[in-house]
Amino acid sequence: MSGGRFFTGLVLGATLGAAAGALLSPRSGDENRARLADEIAGLEPGEADVLERLKAEVQRRVEIGKAAYRQAAEETRIRMERELRRARGEEPVPTGSTS
Repeated sequence: MSGGRFFTGLVLGATLGAAAGALLSPRSGDENRARLADEIAGLEPGEADVLERLKAEVQRRVEIGKAAYRQAAEETRIRMERELRRARGEEPVPTGSTS
């Protein structure tokens, strides 16, 4: 793994960990947003750019994950419908196949 990818992964992991911590925090959403706004306001210009790139990368990966989930769900639905038809005798079971 290259150093750049490692650093990106490290920062991304830290960011996601912080987000999870905020979501699971006993503080209210308003308190957490105020604290986050204070932290962001204190960032150096280069750090804010890194956060924007990380935000875009997280959004991209979430979309990839959603697409993969939708595809897997559709494939599973199709397989389950096929098996249900086979169980009802509406579709022959292929010989020499385990699917």
